[in-house]
Amino acid sequence: MNKHFEDYKPQTFNQIVFEEHDIQQQLLGYASGSKRKNILLWGKPGGGKSLIADIIASNSRSENTVFSSDRATVINGDSWNKKSIDMILGAYNTGSSYVVIDEVDELKDNQKELTAFIDRYGRVGKLILTTNVAPASLLQRLVDRCDTIEIKLPTSQSNFPQVRKMFNENGCKHYTDEAIKTLIATTNGSWRQIETMFEDEIYYNAR
Repeated sequence: MNKHFEDYKPQTFNQIVFEEHDIQQQLLGYASGSKRKNILLWGKPGGGKSLIADIIASNSRSENTVFSSDRATVINGDSWNKKSIDMILGAYNTGSSYVVIDEVDELKDNQKELTAFIDRYGRVGKLILTTNVAPASLLQRLVDRCDTIEIKLPTSQSNFPQVRKMFNENGCKHYTDEAIKTLIATTNGSWRQIETMFEDEIYYNAR
C-alpha cells in the first residue's frame, strides 16, 4: 500500500534539515520554553516554516518530541476576520502554548490590528508568524515586536536520503540515485514542490 507525503513529513526537530546549526538551537529554545518571544519565520515557500511553527506551538520539550496538532491554534492570514482576535484571546485564556498565524503578509492592513493586539496582550510571546516575503515587506512595527528568523531551503544533498526513502518504499525503485538528485535539484530544495512530484509519481506508478 502506497504511503502519502504526509507519512514522511518531519515531526520532530531531529528530522528537519537546517542549513545553519545555530538556527536549530535557537528554535529549540522557543520549543522548550527557555525563550519566550513572538517569532516571525520567513523565507521562500517550501522551506518548512509552517511545519517548524507547528512543532514549536506543540510546546515540544526536546528534539524528539512529536508534534501534536491539537495543541496549536492556527489562523491563515488570508482568512483573517473580525473573530480572529477573539480566537487568539480564547487560545491565550485556555493556556495554548503558541498561536500560529500563517502567511501573515496576507493580513495586509490588518497587520496594524495585530500589532495593536500585541501591544495590549501579546508581549509575553505567544505568537508565531510565518511569511514567504522579506520582513521589509511587512509593517515595520509588527516586525519590531518579533524575533525574526530566516528559514532557508534545504540543499539537494541534505534532502536526498529522505526523498530516496520515499520513492523506494513506494515502488519507484526505477529512480536511480542520480535521477532523484536531479529531481530534487529542479525544486531548489522546496519540500512543497517535492511533495507535488512525489504524489504525481505515486499516482502514475499505481495506474
